[in-house]
Order: sequence, then structure tokens, then C-alpha cells
Amino acid sequence: MFSCYFSPNLPDIVFERDLHDLGTRIMSCNQKPLLVLGDFNARYPAWNLGDTNHRGRILSDWAGGLDLVLLNNDFVPTRMGDMSCVDLS
Repeated sequence: MFSCYFSPNLPDIVFERDLHDLGTRIMSCNQKPLLVLGDFNARYPAWNLGDTNHRGRILSDWAGGLDLVLLNNDFVPTRMGDMSCVDLS
């Protein structure tokens, strides 16, 4: 299982670098199946009804490249009093 947090204050280039590092660790893991859980602070239509941001597009492409399957469903907000879904499994 991988648990992660990506600060919304990180520049996109650092976000991409850290995703790459996480992807390398995921690919080297011999345990299957595995879970990737985290607060990515990324918005994309596949998991968030609100606005899309650049990170959301980056994260979607990254996850697709690793054949990861999104477990979030029904666009349930992941924070009390907020409509965004930035915590993903």
C-alpha cells in the first residue's frame, strides 16, 4: 500500500517529479494487487465535478500509464463542507 500527500503549494514541475518517483516505486513493487491512496490536490472530471486543474490532467495520464484503476465513485466530496474530491484511491 502506498499513502501519499501532495501539497497544493508545490510547483507543477515538483508535482510531476514526485509522481514519477512514486511511479518508480510502484513499478518496482512485486506485491500485486496494491493500493495507492492519497491527497493529490488534483482535480479532473473522472473524480471531481468541479473545475479541472493542470495537476488533474497530469495525474490522470500518470495513473493511466501505470494501469491504475480509480476506486472513488459517485463524486462524493472528500472533505467536510467542500465540494472537491482531491483524495483518491
